[in-house]
Amino acid sequence: MTESICTAPSRRTVAVTSARRAGRAGTRCSPCAATATRRAAGTDSRAADAPPAHVRQAYARAAELAAEMLRQQPEDISALVSLASFRIHLGQDAAARELLQRAMNLGTDNAEEMYFIAESAERLGDRELALEWIGRALRAGYPLQVIEDYPDLAELREDPRFRDAVERAVGPTANRVADGDER
Repeated sequence: MTESICTAPSRRTVAVTSARRAGRAGTRCSPCAATATRRAAGTDSRAADAPPAHVRQAYARAAELAAEMLRQQPEDISALVSLASFRIHLGQDAAARELLQRAMNLGTDNAEEMYFIAESAERLGDRELALEWIGRALRAGYPLQVIEDYPDLAELREDPRFRDAVERAVGPTANRVADGDER
């Protein structure tokens, strides 16, 4: 019996790539800054910082594909976290929180899924949860440099608790390297 290997990207990969490309092609919105603005204004309205229509359409399509995947595989953590991220970008925070909670309840040992839970928690304004999952991701082997380089996590990295979380997860040597002190 001969096995064939499919090299075509999954529908989810195509949807995620399309949504991310559309986001880069349009106006780049900073979710963390947007959250801070909403908090300061005392509103959850995203009208002022909503992405352009073509970006919203790409996220909506990506959300449709992720939702379809979840109908077929309801315990697919990657699909849960992806759909949560798309919902956040569409301004559907309550739905995103529910999806993240489902993913966390299922549990994962995948460092990338842990990181994306952390990123989504930060986008939702739940710093404590974001720090907890960043620590988990690092302990599971997620590269600190990726977290250090990701611009949308700048506010998280500025929080002194971030360095504490990193140190607890991977030790003080990693902190010195991350701070530029490569002794």
